[in-house]
Amino acid sequence: MTLNWAISSENLLITARGAGPLSFKDVDDFHTAIAGAEVLAYRRYVDLSCSEPAMTYDEIMLLAARTRGLHQRGQMGALAIVVGPTMFEVAKPLFGVLACANRPMRLFSGPMMAQRWIGSVSSRMQH
Repeated sequence: MTLNWAISSENLLITARGAGPLSFKDVDDFHTAIAGAEVLAYRRYVDLSCSEPAMTYDEIMLLAARTRGLHQRGQMGALAIVVGPTMFEVAKPLFGVLACANRPMRLFSGPMMAQRWIGSVSSRMQH
């Protein structure tokens, strides 16, 4: 797996880091895990700066559709994504869907600003 994550109930934060090729299955497994753990309202820090997209356009569109489904399940936590230029270009449709959720979201080119920003966003869950 090229996407590893940790869920901190104490900090209401999900941290995910990718390295190498990032497949449809990697992202789908991540979505399944956080939905199953019922932590969609937690803040998320996702660092894909060391990842390369290994998905077809159809797989990205399927992820976008599944992501829309997650948005229907309730409050979504703030999202900070660190992404390189190749990943950004390939995953634009998915990032567009992620931005549609009613939550703070920002894309970053480096981890320091992303970590600072997600740390500044309230971790208080809203119901």
